[in-house]
Amino acid sequence: MRHSVLRSGFLLAALLAAAPFPAMAGEKEEKAKAAAAEAAFRSAYAAASADPKARSKAVELLRDAPDSLKVSLILDGVLPRDDAPAVQRSATVVLRTVKDPSCVKELLDQAQKKAPWSIRGVVVDALGGIEDPAALAGLRKLAKDADPMAAASAIFALAERHPPEALEEVKKALVHSQWQVRLAALEFLARLEDITTVPLLCDRLEEEDGRLKQEVVEALKAVTGRDYKDDALKWRAYAAGGVEAAEKAGAGAPDPAAAGGGRAVATGAAPVEPTYYGEKVVSDKVVFVVDFSLSMNEEMIIDRETIVRETGAVVTGSEEEAKAKGAPKEGEVVPIEWWKIRTRMDFARSQLKYVISTLKRDQYFDVIWYSDSVVAWQGGLVPAKPGVKLKAIQWLDEQKCEGATNIWGGLTKALNLVGKGTQDENYSRGADTIYFMSDGAPSVGDIKDPDAIVDAIERIHKVRRVKIHVAQIGTSKMPFMQKLAAVTGGNYRFFKAGEPKKKE
Repeated sequence: MRHSVLRSGFLLAALLAAAPFPAMAGEKEEKAKAAAAEAAFRSAYAAASADPKARSKAVELLRDAPDSLKVSLILDGVLPRDDAPAVQRSATVVLRTVKDPSCVKELLDQAQKKAPWSIRGVVVDALGGIEDPAALAGLRKLAKDADPMAAASAIFALAERHPPEALEEVKKALVHSQWQVRLAALEFLARLEDITTVPLLCDRLEEEDGRLKQEVVEALKAVTGRDYKDDALKWRAYAAGGVEAAEKAGAGAPDPAAAGGGRAVATGAAPVEPTYYGEKVVSDKVVFVVDFSLSMNEEMIIDRETIVRETGAVVTGSEEEAKAKGAPKEGEVVPIEWWKIRTRMDFARSQLKYVISTLKRDQYFDVIWYSDSVVAWQGGLVPAKPGVKLKAIQWLDEQKCEGATNIWGGLTKALNLVGKGTQDENYSRGADTIYFMSDGAPSVGDIKDPDAIVDAIERIHKVRRVKIHVAQIGTSKMPFMQKLAAVTGGNYRFFKAGEPKKKE
């Protein structure tokens, strides 16, 4: 019996030695898994070399890696050395899978640091997709940060899950001095869809101008499912008594444009709303970016009816009528002289002269033209006074088409008028909307790949929040141009250049 027990004891000891406890086995498996994930990532990342898309795919291999490993490799290895937009986007996606509380804390610590925004912005964006309550608390704290870029980014991240408990921070953000922070608050409220916030939005409707006023209207529509445009009186009536009360409410405050006030067009008696290729110019801080490359000299066939239908612009009648009326005087609307349009540049120039002439007194603007070089008319926003607009139109008439197509250069020049953060006064005072026009794909510049340009603009948009409306002239629609508008929330408009008429 004793020998039997001893033999059993020796057998048990041997089994234990051969097979460790489940916890030890699990630990070894985790280490092996981590080692394999790290090896796969490092191998793929090294092989990717100069290809940002391949590097982004290498980062995505970390999705199923242990949280501590993915956080360490991304924060300490990838982001400090690789600011390619595609890589940053993949890093955001991977970090959103973090669940380990200690790793969430590490991300929160990084978000609070005054680190480069190429790192900090990715972390803040990722925290918006993490369900841990600590992530929510950290973002609420960051929403009060003195840096408006950090505060706005935190509120946009909160908007993704729009937790009601963050409403107090959002209410304060609604009256922030920086427009990007107020825009973030509007995004949060639009997603929250809480009918009790309508009075707050009505307050902003009465205070905001330009693009932000329209953003308030969009938020009200999202919250209520109704559309009373910018009539604050109707919106307040709806909040108090529903649809019937709103219908009985008056027309609200009169449009100052109708009385020749600050929003009146600096032209004759009948105000004309500014439009550019048919897109309403609602912002009061805009930059027009126009393609002056050599291809813009190509022939364009377009008739008067098409221009009226597609753009809604003021168009002259016949050539004889236009000559009889004479050239527009300072402060008057410059109509589209359709009979003069023979090339793409003729059409583009006429659209730009028209929109500048219809800008209102309290709107600010600048013009950037690009070919292989990039030139800004003023290099900063100027008020749309009659004399200023006339000088801009005269300057446009002097420009000639030349060179290749540096789309990235034109866009970055315009984005420099938007600003980067606290130390840049343009962050609050700069343009909030860009109207971009081109007739073709990029051919020169620091970035020539269309997908890379879209990736970069999308990443920049997460910070600057500038909206880009795109007008394209050409023989067919370009997905690149459509994406460029879509990633910033802008609209895309296409104008067919037309084919020359065949001789009989």
